[in-house]
Amino acid sequence: MRRLPSARCLPGLYSCLSLAWMSILCQSLSATDWPAYLNGNDRAGYTSADLPANLQLGWVHHSQAKPELAWSGPRTAPIEGHVMLHRVDFDASMQVVIDGKRAYFG
Repeated sequence: MRRLPSARCLPGLYSCLSLAWMSILCQSLSATDWPAYLNGNDRAGYTSADLPANLQLGWVHHSQAKPELAWSGPRTAPIEGHVMLHRVDFDASMQVVIDGKRAYFG
């Protein structure tokens, strides 16, 4: 007689199935998608997709709220005895992620 797997094995089975499903979904991303900040983990901001010679404006979106800084600027108070100068500007522009026909920004 065949035994059914115990309930202790099911979480591992679900994890394996989830991992397999995620790998299938990741392979289905097209080359023209922009799925992460600056396109990928290398942050190159480049895609190999070809663009037409004469581009035309397809749509415009005006946000209801103006952009807000996510990070405050340099502090005047010393941190652990050191004066920290402003080193990195994270909020120079709205960052865009594109997937299919949707654009996410903010």
